[in-house]
Amino acid sequence: MPCSRFSLPPGDAAGRPGRNELHPAALVSLSSRQPKYLFASPLAAWTRRPGLRAGFVLPFFWYRSDTLQVRGVPLLYLDHTFQGTGQRTRMFGPYVMVDSPSVTARVFFPFYARYWEPGDTGTYVFPLYFGRRGDNGYRLDSFLPFFWSSHDQDHRTLVVGPWFRAENSRKHSHASGLIPLFVSADSPSAVCW
Repeated sequence: MPCSRFSLPPGDAAGRPGRNELHPAALVSLSSRQPKYLFASPLAAWTRRPGLRAGFVLPFFWYRSDTLQVRGVPLLYLDHTFQGTGQRTRMFGPYVMVDSPSVTARVFFPFYARYWEPGDTGTYVFPLYFGRRGDNGYRLDSFLPFFWSSHDQDHRTLVVGPWFRAENSRKHSHASGLIPLFVSADSPSAVCW
């Protein structure tokens, strides 16, 4: 069995001096001034030094620095956090969760998604439905390609199949039609054909 020699950092909390030891694995101190460790084997490896910890054991991996923290098992689990902003993304197979001070989202890929942010929320039900709500009064519901309804304080649009109607109360204009049979529009500030 291969053995390697490593040195512990000089001294410990009790003031005892560092020592050399022989261990059956590749465990190495890379510096005597600041502790830096590296362990490597066919099934696991990790390193630890100031500002960084990283490694893997079989499929599980981790990485942690002053700005980023990640751990997971590929395709099954992921936990990813930006230390400075607090944004965290977690994944359990097809289910993804994003949390931050400004946005929250949940996705069950590819069937469903929902997000929340200050003043705005949205919902997707794949592949046809999308809905959005805003604190400013904006509201959107769509069931593509068959239905679309959106409105806020000044605008309103409704589409059902080939028929549509759009209104702008601020400009006192509207348009409607049944594509390709007819289109009618009325606007005091625009010329229509």
